[in-house]
Amino acid sequence: MGTTMKNVWFVILCVVGLVAEVSAKEFILTSARPNKLFLLDAVDGRIAKTYEVAGQTIGSWSIVPSKSDGRVYVTTNNHETILGIDLLSGKEIFRANLSQGDKRVRSIYGMDISSDGKRLYAHVNPVRLKRDSLEVLDNEVLVFDTSASLDSVALASHAVPRRIQGLMVSSDDKSLYLLGRDYHKMDLETGKIVKTFPLGSWKIAARSPGEVGGHWMSFEYSDIQTQAVYSVHTDRDPYSQEAYQTGVSLLNRETGEFKTVDFESTADLIFATAASIRTPDVFGVYNTLVKIDSVAGETVKRVPLEATYYTVNTSINGDEVFIGGGGCKVASHDADSLDRIWGRDLPGCADQSFSWLRVMDLDEEKIMGSNINESKYQSKHELITEYVDAWNRHDVEGVLGYMSKSFSFEDIPMGMSARTKEEFKVILEKTFREVPDFSMTVERIHAGDSFVVTEWLQRGTASGEVDGRYIERIPYQVKTTSVIEFSGDKIVRLSDNWDKGSLMASDSIVGSQEL
Repeated sequence: MGTTMKNVWFVILCVVGLVAEVSAKEFILTSARPNKLFLLDAVDGRIAKTYEVAGQTIGSWSIVPSKSDGRVYVTTNNHETILGIDLLSGKEIFRANLSQGDKRVRSIYGMDISSDGKRLYAHVNPVRLKRDSLEVLDNEVLVFDTSASLDSVALASHAVPRRIQGLMVSSDDKSLYLLGRDYHKMDLETGKIVKTFPLGSWKIAARSPGEVGGHWMSFEYSDIQTQAVYSVHTDRDPYSQEAYQTGVSLLNRETGEFKTVDFESTADLIFATAASIRTPDVFGVYNTLVKIDSVAGETVKRVPLEATYYTVNTSINGDEVFIGGGGCKVASHDADSLDRIWGRDLPGCADQSFSWLRVMDLDEEKIMGSNINESKYQSKHELITEYVDAWNRHDVEGVLGYMSKSFSFEDIPMGMSARTKEEFKVILEKTFREVPDFSMTVERIHAGDSFVVTEWLQRGTASGEVDGRYIERIPYQVKTTSVIEFSGDKIVRLSDNWDKGSLMASDSIVGSQEL
């Protein structure tokens, strides 16, 4: 009986293990202009989910997957905001607005996350806006608590060297590697640089400094970040191909081992490289796809591509190579033969530009069973109709109810702005106080996936200050265009534009009292 029961339990455990294995599936993440994040099935490249990135304009170049909780972090608002998105619900669960006051801060390249998903690190390039100039400030790494939700501010900041293009957290979460002209190792407890790995500052006889340009991260399963390195043999004929050297740098985030391996003369340009979990395979891409032996230091195979691709990554088991960026196609190649397995154009041939290509292992049933586009509205037109009704009722709290916690506003002609709902509340109350009969009449609505452009007339009888003039009980009518950006059913950005010249040209305002 005991043996029989053991056999039964063995079978049950095998079945449970098989079910667990089947439910986990490999996906690819890429972003595209103007505001899309795509989750692709790694088996055939079909789109599994499409996410709208609030406030985006030029695409999210940095994509940081958090394997511990199924979240992903991207940049938006021209790299001035970091968003965290839950891949199951599609909801925004983290937001950090980097620019504050007269300080303009962008995180163009360089983000990574701790293994437990609790700390997010972002490299930033800050400047201070002055009346007639920009003051360039020290580059920094900012540290965020990812549980801070939609109002996150940095817990700490550390000054770092310039020309950093990527970040990688060590496997033990104690160090942060800064990847750029040289590589640096930072102690995360002290924020101090404790080691530098030379590339641009190497001292190699009869060799120019190493030059690197890639910023695409791809170490999530190999634990090794790589970059193509270019240099010149100064003791060779500068008119010969042999004078120009292509190598690849490899930094292991688990062991801290760093090395650079020369593998060919520079005949073909390589933008991005990726190490496979199958040592010693490294792959590079641009106009060709190349396989490199990082131990022997040689080119194993190269195949031409039908288009230019900017970025490359590998499947979790190393059997496939994924390429993307630079256009609208994502493709898969066999890691041994480099033959194409599949190629897919993104919907609308959306431009990936400099987007990273990241790989994640997710629960297929949960991903495919989730609905990230749930809304109580049949259309954006229905939502806008309710929103306008709140304005026409002069319902301040009603209008604010349509705004997200991370809402921002600008009135371009008046030079007014608000970075929070609280600041916008002050503007609303002032508007309804100074224009007690304020009304909106919408003439046209142009709706996209995550934005609406409205053409409308604002009417009322205004009192107050307008460009240094005080007006009192002056009727006016102005045609206005609004750009409204959404995250789900919530407005994250409102931008109003109207012809102030036509308003100021009216007799009643021109003849009003100067302040």
